Amino acid sequence: MKRIIFSILAVFLVVQVYASNITDPFFMPGKRTFVSDTSINFTNNALRLGKSWGFGEVITYGLEDNLSLSLGLGWAKIKHAKSGLQDPVFAARYRLVEEAAGGLMLDVKGYLSPSIFNSPLNNDGGAAKGSFDTGAALIVGSREWFANTLLWAEGSLDYIGSTDLTKSGTALGLALNAKYYMDESNSLGAGLFTKGYFGFGDNFNGFGIKFDYARLLQDNIALIPYLSFESHNKNISTEVKYGLTARITF
Repeated sequence: MKRIIFSILAVFLVVQVYASNITDPFFMPGKRTFVSDTSINFTNNALRLGKSWGFGEVITYGLEDNLSLSLGLGWAKIKHAKSGLQDPVFAARYRLVEEAAGGLMLDVKGYLSPSIFNSPLNNDGGAAKGSFDTGAALIVGSREWFANTLLWAEGSLDYIGSTDLTKSGTALGLALNAKYYMDESNSLGAGLFTKGYFGFGDNFNGFGIKFDYARLLQDNIALIPYLSFESHNKNISTEVKYGLTARITF
């Protein structure tokens, strides 16, 4: 009996250690703590960027233990077009529920991105998206349903503004995700998602799958390569995204 009790306690402690990993999708920076996410990104047939590659930086600040604010900036080179700065993205995330029954967590997040820099979609060069975009998402999940595993679902609604060459529209999304912690430093993530696109001159649907691997180098440094595919109906080409993100907290 003692051996069984000790084994249960050991599993519980391991799960708790893994849950505090900075690569956890429910990780929230503490009050007055910063997170830097620096990435190199590649796309193929993306909605606004087409085939491109670029760099991104997102700085997140813990305003409170359950509230974070972030600012994202980037640079991209679009194939057969010019390079240039990406429009800024202002975002916030708030923890509505922390470790409720069954370890349930609930977050809400939102963002807005004005059109500031030059865009080929507005016939003025550059590589920005050329539209005012905004959106919100609700995220619910738990680490306690399966050992060393985080399961979560995300529902999202995005508004993508018009440009000189494209019409505006909305995207309604639903994703089901899992992240398995192999040990204290390594984890694998996967997800299935679907999106409905309404407007844009023609409604269409998207269906996708995504993967990532996270390697914790130190308690405050991690590398996260990722890959996703999104196929569409109505003969719209598959969108592919992949890249590498370096996360540092300070």
